[in-house]
Amino acid sequence: MPSKTMYSGLKFNYLKALIMTTAIECRDYRNFANDTCNFMRTTPDCKLDGGFINYLTFVFCNFDDKLVALGLTLLAGWLLVLFIGLGVTADSYFCPALRVIARVLRLSENIAGVTFLAFGNGAPDIFSAIAAVGSSKGGDVGLAFGALFGAGVFVTTVVAGTIGIATPFRSIQRPLLRDIIFFIIASFAAYVAMYDGKIYLAESLGFIIMYAVYLIILIGGYFINRQLKDRRALLQAAHTEAAAKTYGSIQTPLDQSVVSVDDTNGDVPDDNYAQPDVTFALSLRHAFLPRDDTPWSERSIINKIFSIIKMPVVIILHFTVPLVDYDKREHNWNKLLNSFHLLSGPLTVSILTRG
Repeated sequence: MPSKTMYSGLKFNYLKALIMTTAIECRDYRNFANDTCNFMRTTPDCKLDGGFINYLTFVFCNFDDKLVALGLTLLAGWLLVLFIGLGVTADSYFCPALRVIARVLRLSENIAGVTFLAFGNGAPDIFSAIAAVGSSKGGDVGLAFGALFGAGVFVTTVVAGTIGIATPFRSIQRPLLRDIIFFIIASFAAYVAMYDGKIYLAESLGFIIMYAVYLIILIGGYFINRQLKDRRALLQAAHTEAAAKTYGSIQTPLDQSVVSVDDTNGDVPDDNYAQPDVTFALSLRHAFLPRDDTPWSERSIINKIFSIIKMPVVIILHFTVPLVDYDKREHNWNKLLNSFHLLSGPLTVSILTRG
């Protein structure tokens, strides 16, 4: 009499042979309600090319059919954690690095935003779109292009609206109008190019040339605007110098130029004051414990919950990513922590890019 294990193995082999000999897609899992887990493991269409977690097998193999909703809820929570990690990475690491690059290269924030920031945001989309097009069946690339246009719509609607609600700001009219015009032209050109279901080489090169023209107009406008500002500054300085020669120099009253000794006592260090010695343990704590400028007691309940949720991501980034930040003391330089980054950074990259 065959055992239960042997019966399960024969059933698994039969299901695998059935899937390999017929054109079955992952969406057909409803037809295998009694053996969904083996269907997910054996169907080639259900296999994920990248990532550390196979979400399909996680849901259908670790949870019963009646508990699939629980598995989806856990994945929704995990998606929220990933979004928070993405936000923390962009806010605390990517934006400071972008400011450093812009300052070193003497670029304006507008140019840095549409070049380095755009490349940083768009580089993953390039590779994911290429992978989606390469793995598409029968020329169906709707997922790839739908994701690209959906991301653009999401950024211009949800992201802009959320920023406006959270932190009201005043935009610059001319650069914003220029970006909107180019976005409308690019969207219409993409619709025209994909209307017949085919994309030719000339159309592909046209999109790249369009972005090059956009950069030329952007950089050219920046230099023209800077020359106009320098010219205005020179004219204002010339007018000021002419007015000084005509009416005489402005004399500062004597009573305002004299500084009282009592006013400077707070700035003069006391010779008897001894700077406390910083122990090695205290320096280690300052180096390896991520700190926030706002004390814990002064935070709101929502801010405290958000800090607890994002703490694992903050700790991982703090120990693996070196950061130069002009807004922090000594530009966030720490000898102990940055020496540790020499080991933790390459080790983390090698683990995340395995296989």
